Amino acid sequence: MGSKTYRFATAMRIDIDFLQRANWVTRGGMSYGRLLIVASEAKSLSLNFNSFFIPELGEFVIYNSKGTIAGPIMSEENNGGQTWASPIFSGDSLWIEAKLPTRTKGALKFKVSGLAFGYRDLDIGKSGGFGTSGGCMATNNVMCFGNGWEFERNAVCMLVNQSGTRFCTGSMINNSCNNNVPYVLSANHCLPNAGNVGQLRFIFQYWSPVCDPSQDDSNYIQFYGSTLRANADPSDFLLLQLSQLPDPTSGITYLGWDRTINAATSGVSIHHPMGDVMKISTFNSVALRADNYSFVNLTKAPGSQHWIVNWASGVTEDGSSGGPLLNQSKKLVGQLSGGPSYCNAPSGFLKDAYGRFDNSWTGLGSDATRLSNWLDPSGFGNTTTSSIGLSHIAGNNFVCTTSSYSVANLQPGTSVVSWSSSNASVMTINAAGSASRVGNANGQVTITATLNNGCGNFTRTKIVHVGKPIVNGISVDSDVCTGQGQDVIANLIGATTSSWAVTSGNGFNATLMDNGNGIAYFNSYVQDCYGLQIAVSNVCGSISDGTTICVNSCFGGLVAYPNPAKDIVTFDFSSFPENNLPDQIQIFDEKSIVAQKSIDINRDSIHDKKIQIATHDLPRGTYYFHVIKNDTSQMKVEKIRIVLE
Repeated sequence: MGSKTYRFATAMRIDIDFLQRANWVTRGGMSYGRLLIVASEAKSLSLNFNSFFIPELGEFVIYNSKGTIAGPIMSEENNGGQTWASPIFSGDSLWIEAKLPTRTKGALKFKVSGLAFGYRDLDIGKSGGFGTSGGCMATNNVMCFGNGWEFERNAVCMLVNQSGTRFCTGSMINNSCNNNVPYVLSANHCLPNAGNVGQLRFIFQYWSPVCDPSQDDSNYIQFYGSTLRANADPSDFLLLQLSQLPDPTSGITYLGWDRTINAATSGVSIHHPMGDVMKISTFNSVALRADNYSFVNLTKAPGSQHWIVNWASGVTEDGSSGGPLLNQSKKLVGQLSGGPSYCNAPSGFLKDAYGRFDNSWTGLGSDATRLSNWLDPSGFGNTTTSSIGLSHIAGNNFVCTTSSYSVANLQPGTSVVSWSSSNASVMTINAAGSASRVGNANGQVTITATLNNGCGNFTRTKIVHVGKPIVNGISVDSDVCTGQGQDVIANLIGATTSSWAVTSGNGFNATLMDNGNGIAYFNSYVQDCYGLQIAVSNVCGSISDGTTICVNSCFGGLVAYPNPAKDIVTFDFSSFPENNLPDQIQIFDEKSIVAQKSIDINRDSIHDKKIQIATHDLPRGTYYFHVIKNDTSQMKVEKIRIVLE
């Protein structure tokens, strides 16, 4: 029938609960999980989750053996449907790794319900394998060939279903209210390949960053989930609404449209041929308005109400279906239904059919089969709209004393009705958008701007931090055994920088690695108590907080004497059970990483549970005696500091 959808994967049902199946290790206040998923001989893999919730401070990464990494995946991805889908990875195996506070581990939901098994060499992230569109499209990369269409390309997306199939193209489309409802327009014949539209993925800004040669791109933006709003066959249109509103910093835009019957005199189509990086095709002759049009090979595109365009540069291919047709005024006037065009085709084949937007407007007369009630909900009667960006609250992320806020990308006819603060005891905001800190209050506040443009009120929000940062508790095991390292976790609010340090004078006996975001790794083999402090700051000021970790003997009752010593040091293991004696003692000076001496503890060396170690041959100075026990599960080490004089 001349449609241009594309498949490269098939769905497989699986049931994997990461919480139950992963290999978990707990270290202090943090738990770490790791799981390998293998689908032998797959060309590519992606995962669908039917139970998805990541607790606060939890982080996941998913990666393959070729170095493609998705993550960190954090609590910001949580959604009301508790569903999620991974990006597409090359190869037949994936590793999933998790890091989260142990206290929140029980709240984790991370269940894989489906796997998309790729059977063709086509997958986002595959080095050198993405360029599967025709040779004539190699130089039509939208980033280079599409000069003048930079704003419009940010509205175009690739559609990927739960099977991992990159099957069609779509575009964000504006409505007459200019209120950024995330509608995506595509082709009706794409719908059967979409499967459950609630599990669709929408890939924006998937384009090559260079012109020639092309280069794949992993910096795309993905949205998950949608709702079917309207579709109809005659003009072959499909309208979906994303489950998420794009972030205002994403650069994603909304296409304006023209619902008149005026034929485009020139223009472009932006699309993903063969699921490749974004391409652009151009035409410079008047589009033909036709019903039931037959191409020279006697095929017809899906539907019956089309614009027929003749390509001046580029073509469309499988995967391009649903791509927008933009006229000389950069307005959307249709979406790709299909056609015979292909690279190096005879001139009679270099044309395609696009479902007419003006016919989609009225559709088949019901809300579920027309665009009008969705794209003109207040009945303004617009025949055209402008392309727009995302309206959002602009202003500082921190309020130290006062700050001013406004709404960026505020469209004509839209006004700010009111401003409000979620916590007026911390920060107030007046009708002009001027915010003020209350006294010396510190905390996180959500600013809400209520807008109206004749379609009713809608809101935009922004989270800001007021005043100095807050340390909302420190998670740590305060009483541990020597050698038992742990993560120390400070729950930080409103911090831009943080730094951990051992503040007690015995810090040289401890290891403290600052991992950022308030998390540090602490370890010591020396029995003692250690003071830890975190310094936290933002533009409004700095604070500090701290905790204490007491490190106890791994063995209990270990006695070494004399200290200071001269020629002999005696270790007394009288309090040790016979079957729990240490295996070895190694001696290190203060600067060495190689043992100066190593003494095995066995029947020949120990008498009455005591062992004497000769030290007369060692230079005078400070030494660390490492007492070692090799258990089946771990090696226990305790360091004892002894001075030789």
